[in-house]
Amino acid sequence: MPNRPSPSFLIFHPAPLRCRVARRKTSNQNLPEIKLGRGKQSRQESQHLKWWLAKTGDAAKTMLWQWIDRQRATWAVDAINDLAAEAIYSDTPIASGGRLGATGRWLGGMGGMNPINVIKSLVDTGTARLTKVRSMPVISADDADYDEKRFAREQSRVLRRKMGSGDMERVSPLTIRDFIIRGTAWGKIERVRGDTEFRRVPNYEVVFDHREALYGLLTHRAHVRPESRDEMIKRYPKAEKQIREAPPFTRVDPWMAYTYVGPNLSDMIEIAESWHPDDEDGQWIVCTRNATIARSPYPCLRDPLYPCYWTPPTRGIGRGTGLVYEQAAAQEMVNDILQDAREAIHEGSQLKVFQPRQGGANKHHLKARHPAIVEHDGVEPHYVAPDPVSKQAWAIAFQIIGVMHDTSGISQWAAQARPALGGTPSAKALDTMDDQQSDRFAHIESGYQQWRVCIGQGHIDQARM
Repeated sequence: MPNRPSPSFLIFHPAPLRCRVARRKTSNQNLPEIKLGRGKQSRQESQHLKWWLAKTGDAAKTMLWQWIDRQRATWAVDAINDLAAEAIYSDTPIASGGRLGATGRWLGGMGGMNPINVIKSLVDTGTARLTKVRSMPVISADDADYDEKRFAREQSRVLRRKMGSGDMERVSPLTIRDFIIRGTAWGKIERVRGDTEFRRVPNYEVVFDHREALYGLLTHRAHVRPESRDEMIKRYPKAEKQIREAPPFTRVDPWMAYTYVGPNLSDMIEIAESWHPDDEDGQWIVCTRNATIARSPYPCLRDPLYPCYWTPPTRGIGRGTGLVYEQAAAQEMVNDILQDAREAIHEGSQLKVFQPRQGGANKHHLKARHPAIVEHDGVEPHYVAPDPVSKQAWAIAFQIIGVMHDTSGISQWAAQARPALGGTPSAKALDTMDDQQSDRFAHIESGYQQWRVCIGQGHIDQARM
């Protein structure tokens, strides 16, 4: 049944699992210099800013920030698109004057609230449906002896505790909502104080080369974000001096002023973390604008960032398309019709006063809502108030709402939490109806299940480091 945890499998060779998972390394914060395994760095490689070929940590830091700044134009456009999708969902305009309040809502703007936000209903309904999908990764050790099978069962229990923890259950619905709104959501596995933890990463904090992603290639990705200075000192105590001397985080791009809200960000610093996944000469680096905080080998074929999509990209491994983008044009048509109806009702409700042209009536006492005084000559005219709202336009608006539900695959009865079957249906009938509704989202549910498997795989990868 969709509301039960469905098992998914991670297939590993049993022998390396037993000898590598339990392995731990000491702190790698004091490794700013890496011995190159590919010979000297050529001029052509330097032009492509391959920071993992730099001999010193300072040179690697400089090349990484240059590469990030080179991607900034495309990165900023993607971040603005994310802001637009979030504004449509939450009905908080990012234009029309005003200011962004401490709660994240736009204050003092000229735009009115949307009376019927169909997109928010679709997103919330899709989130509620996919939240029932809770696949649990299992380590398989079929062709192994008794000790290896027992070890695999023990580690599978650890994985299930990780994936079923309270923090993971709390973040999972938010991650689902992220990829429904923005098209792509990111999960990250980190090593924190000797343990592995899941971190929800916003789409606008992940930087990658779109040309590489278009062809399915990936030499490295970067996680760029503001971090608390004190928290970074706790995490990297040997680099305390460099962290304290790091410049404060500045919102240089316009979209950052909307994304990172706060009156004072002086206690935040900009962190760039990147990985070059390779089983032979892979590397990991963490740096600020002024220094390299940590740099160490990264003997893994995967970085700890895992994307999940609503509609995956048609080519490569770039950004996906969200439900908000797909239904934005239809929502705009509904908004226009409702706005016309609001204005027509407003104008049609005005008080109409007829008086002779030379009547000399005192008009200053008329305090009703926008009274309209009509002066006439001769016989008083007869006035028939028209319908303020076009019935055809009103019917079209709700037809569009129905089409939005049809094209998104989210039925109106599901959005309204109404039973689809009358009377008291049997459990078999309810299961059949739920399976029919799940067919529309089979590819999305499969992608989300495999994403959870990848998160479990990330826990194992980080435990091996």
